Amino acid sequence: MLNNVLMRYFSVAFLLVSVHAFAEGNQSMALRVVRTTGMADAARGQMRNLMRDAQQKNPDISRSTWDKVARQIESPKLDQEMAHLWAQTYTISELRQIQTFISTPAGRKFFKNNQTLMPRLAACAALESLHAFDILQKERPDRFPPDPKKDAQVKQLFEVLQRGTVAGVRK
Repeated sequence: MLNNVLMRYFSVAFLLVSVHAFAEGNQSMALRVVRTTGMADAARGQMRNLMRDAQQKNPDISRSTWDKVARQIESPKLDQEMAHLWAQTYTISELRQIQTFISTPAGRKFFKNNQTLMPRLAACAALESLHAFDILQKERPDRFPPDPKKDAQVKQLFEVLQRGTVAGVRK
């Protein structure tokens, strides 16, 4: 009886240690992917630009406050959080494959361009969605009344298509 209890205990303990080691390996590989792609660095660059704009518009805020904001932006926490999302989304095998792809010239180009391409692709899809909605508005104006915000939305979508960014956010 005691042997069965000990065997179960060690089996559970081994399983927990194995799961933890697997999760750590997955997180570590995900962190390599995040750092290789430069995603966190690109996000930090955008945050720095936003901070510079905010500093210019708010000269009365103390330098020490801006220093705190800058330290937060530069914190490695962003890398860890992004890695956590990658680790939740992909297996360690998939992360290794992604890392291998990133190490190729096409992979580097894909991730470099992806940050401007993805918003542009989303804007393209959103514009097509608006065109489809136009049909409903023309065919059934009683059920689909005109949207007073539509012109502003279309203007913003065209800007994203052209520049890959939204107004006020520098690349």
